[in-house]
Formats: sequence, C-alpha cells, structure tokens
Amino acid sequence: MKLADLTPVDKASNATLAMYSATYRGTGVFSLNGQDYPDSIRFGVGYGTARFAPGVTAWATYDLGKKCSVFEATAGIDSSTRDPAWTFYPYVLLNDQPVVTDSNGLVLEDTVVGIYNPVPLRVDITGTLRLTIGGTMAANPNYAQGIDTLIMGTARVWCETS
Repeated sequence: MKLADLTPVDKASNATLAMYSATYRGTGVFSLNGQDYPDSIRFGVGYGTARFAPGVTAWATYDLGKKCSVFEATAGIDSSTRDPAWTFYPYVLLNDQPVVTDSNGLVLEDTVVGIYNPVPLRVDITGTLRLTIGGTMAANPNYAQGIDTLIMGTARVWCETS
C-alpha cells in the first residue's frame, strides 16, 4: 500500500523558534539524486534567518491498525534543494519507540542522507499500531536560508488485505 494514500493522524515538528519551520509538506513525485520517486512523502525544514539549527525535526504518524508487516522507502534530500550541503538523519518510530537498525542492518541513528546519497530503508513493522516517519536536520554548513526537504521516496507499507 502506498503510504502517500494514507492520511497522517499526526503531523508535527519540534521547531519552537519563530525563525524556523519544520513540517510534513505533503506527497507527490520527488527527485532523489536525479531519479524520480512517485508516491513519496515530503518533509521540509525552513529558516527565516541565516542561522543553523541542528536537531530541527519534522514527522508524520500513520495508524496502521497492526495489519502491516514491512515499511520501505528511499530516504534522501530533494534534488532541487537550494544548498547541496544540507543533510538529514531519517528516522522511523514504531509505537513511539525508535528503530535502531532496519532489516538490512542499517543503523538509522548513524545514517546521514544528503542530495547525492539517498538510502533505501526496509523496516519490519509487524504488530505496529502507529508508524512515525520523518527526519532531523543534521547539517546546514553554508547557513542557507529557505526550505530544503527530506523525501521518503516511494514510501510503502505491506499490509494484510481484508
């Protein structure tokens, strides 16, 4: 099932200062390292002033009703980003608990994605009521202003059909 077809039950961020904004920014076709990914989820982090705010996070939570077994997506920075030096840490929470490693052994807290290095994610979500996906700003070394986006490309959940 396309995650883009589901409506998030929660869309939020931890941006608390007026100069920052971070948010779930919708779905669509987005480009990662020059390749288009349909049915993708987009998260944006923006700055109103030329300041760096590591740790600014945006996320979306989906109610899966414990009927799904796998989450898959390719995490990366939108190819149209204003500053290719921006990076994010993608993250996945299952029932509000962080996923440490994905099914391929990728350690999520050590994984940084940028414009040139999208990373495929695959997570066992068996028995999960709520799936939260999103990203945390890792770096903005050029102190760029504007909005850049983390993409969860072609995000899918594999679920029981009834």
